[in-house]
Amino acid sequence: MKTHSNTASRLSSVLGVTLLTSLGLSACQQLPLIRVQETVPQDIATSSQVLMVKQRHKINNFLSDGYFEIGDYAITGIKKGSISSSSSRLGLYSQTSSKTDFRFSLNDAQTRWDVRCNVRAEGSVVRLFGVDGVSQKNSMHCEMQSDRGTASLNLMADMDTPIGQILINQTPYAIRAYSYGNPHPDRTRIPAIYGFRIDDGNGNQAAIELSDTPGRAWHNNALKSEHKAAMTAGLAALLIRYGS
Repeated sequence: MKTHSNTASRLSSVLGVTLLTSLGLSACQQLPLIRVQETVPQDIATSSQVLMVKQRHKINNFLSDGYFEIGDYAITGIKKGSISSSSSRLGLYSQTSSKTDFRFSLNDAQTRWDVRCNVRAEGSVVRLFGVDGVSQKNSMHCEMQSDRGTASLNLMADMDTPIGQILINQTPYAIRAYSYGNPHPDRTRIPAIYGFRIDDGNGNQAAIELSDTPGRAWHNNALKSEHKAAMTAGLAALLIRYGS
């Protein structure tokens, strides 16, 4: 363990790396990631309408319902539930779990989407020969309802960056995180998440960045107009979950 730590320290001073702490892994499992200039993937930036995120500091408003804006869309009535957790231990094995939820509404001039999301996390540790083997799983499921249809969002992370799907009136889109402008090529490493992109078979359709304040979102100019509000509701859920 000490040799590994010293080696990581020397690499950090030479290459300018950051330790991967986003999912709370043990020090033995933290791997260096070379720091590069943060950008968004070029296929997002060049083919899309930019939606500025405004009032982002209102996401966590403990005095009243939280709210913020993505372009012309108002995200209102943000309510976050309390976190319930449990833990157990049997010999060298320990397990923890937690769950919480949040809800909000998305409004524009034409429609309103009501969104409810459940977030779950599970973790376990097995100690063998003085070394901890760690397993972590996280998931988020959102149901979206409006007078124009239904949508759902599912996201999962199993010792990795989150991936998932948003389904809008039975049309599927893939969700994946991006880091430093592009998905990390080595999925055994867990980079800091700087945003999420949403794609279909024709390429990128939407995205949102998490790291900057207030931040930006994107709609592909070719995105179906009837899907834009629901897509933005999905982006808002990702920002509430990962960016606030």
